[in-house]
Amino acid sequence: FNLKGGYNILAAIRKLKKNFTYQQIHFKLINPNYEKQWYLKLYLKFFRIEKYVDFLPYQDNINNFYSTIDCLLCASNAEAFGRVVTEAMISKVPVIAGSNVGASEIIKNGINGYVYSYDKNTINNLVNSIKTAYKERNNNKELIKKAYETANNISWNDFANRLFEILSENNDIYNCRLL
Repeated sequence: FNLKGGYNILAAIRKLKKNFTYQQIHFKLINPNYEKQWYLKLYLKFFRIEKYVDFLPYQDNINNFYSTIDCLLCASNAEAFGRVVTEAMISKVPVIAGSNVGASEIIKNGINGYVYSYDKNTINNLVNSIKTAYKERNNNKELIKKAYETANNISWNDFANRLFEILSENNDIYNCRLL
């Protein structure tokens, strides 16, 4: 939960609840172990944010999940790429991703999604991106179209070729040896 940015999202909700009711913004977090995490339940109660969050089990049909959300938030503390980003884009769901998520490289902020800076002000940056996405939710047709086009043009071959280019540009790769 923490590695996937769950506590960052909860910290953002704590700030957002000052400006939004739980009817205006509501988060669905996939966390199959939630029932066993008493400390997480305590956190929600202590900060009075339990009405803002639904915890869901593992999703057998992720396409059904995408059809129930207005925006995907990829707030991972560490994520090489984050396939969920392109899945959401293909499903025509706007995406918010941290700059530390590899998939943020395909997102042009405000054009085909939203990227927040993952730095010392991560939570405030996340809150601002959520507010922007909320404010623009009725004007997102062009953003959704561009996101779909971006994700639709990504192939695993392109990804592998780009990765090889990056590795080849790094001179250290030639100075390595396997033991």
